[in-house]
Amino acid sequence: SRSSNLKFATELSKWVFQEKGVLKVLQAKHHRANEDKQHGAYRIKDDLVYEIDIIEYHDDAWHPFFAKDLQFEAVMLDPYLRVNITEHVEVPATLEGYGAVQAGHFVSRVRLPDVYGVFTFKVDYQRRGYSYVLASETVAIHPFRHNEYPRFLSAAYPYYVNSFSMIAGFFALSAVVLYHRENKRDTKGKAKVN
Repeated sequence: SRSSNLKFATELSKWVFQEKGVLKVLQAKHHRANEDKQHGAYRIKDDLVYEIDIIEYHDDAWHPFFAKDLQFEAVMLDPYLRVNITEHVEVPATLEGYGAVQAGHFVSRVRLPDVYGVFTFKVDYQRRGYSYVLASETVAIHPFRHNEYPRFLSAAYPYYVNSFSMIAGFFALSAVVLYHRENKRDTKGKAKVN
């Protein structure tokens, strides 16, 4: 009983004094797929790659952090996207004041929503036994420009047919009204034949 209480008190004191379970984000970046440069603005339906490097402090040193329940969110008032970050590998990184360390590298590939506005890309990781991780950045998502939309929409074909049928009907009615001749009648009401 004494050894189990001692072990519990030791582990608890390590956690309380941040000697264990401390998570730190080294870097978080995002960019379009097939590019490496980070942007502050994206377009709707862009393919996005979000990367984050996280390390964990325990045993008096920084180690790579691995988790299967890390999530990426794109939030504008409400979360529009929430996906699990599944890929993780160890990558070399530099921690200021500690030199070179190995970091847990997480990558998520998503397609941005069909909604434009100001979004917050964030990773909010709160688990028992670890310090909180919150990495967030505000990003603008723009709609397509007017010349980037398709010229004719397949869903609008019934409206196109309706417009052209109205034009044809207008010309047919105009032809009937303009070129219709009335028969001349004599005073007695009978039609005169020429």
